[in-house]
Amino acid sequence: MIPEQRSPSPGIRTHTPGRLQEALAEYNTVLKSRPEDARLRDNIGNVLSQMPGRISDAIVEWKIALTLDPDLTNTHYQLGMALSRLPGRMPEAIEELEAAGRANPGLRVEQIVNRLKARQQQGKFHGTRLERPK
Repeated sequence: MIPEQRSPSPGIRTHTPGRLQEALAEYNTVLKSRPEDARLRDNIGNVLSQMPGRISDAIVEWKIALTLDPDLTNTHYQLGMALSRLPGRMPEAIEELEAAGRANPGLRVEQIVNRLKARQQQGKFHGTRLERPK
């Protein structure tokens, strides 16, 4: 039996700079008939992460995607990077990045994780960005 192949969701065609609102609307339309589609949720998170002030919404979508399919390596990575920019979320960010690295050792996230841990221990994490070493 041949596995079911879904055509790409319409939002993919419009998931480009300048058309993010349109992409989000199209993804949300498809979501009504496919609420358990982890990759669709990941795509929605990706669109939201590119929209000003919507990173918290992106995080929610990525977490739903990972609940539906915990093996989405890129989703762990995107979630980890987003969380690393939020105050008080560094431990969770490191956990997500480590999960991405375990799922795909080729990502070499250990360098990012080690840098984040070092900066966290040095107290150089402030607000929404990591300070550059002086």
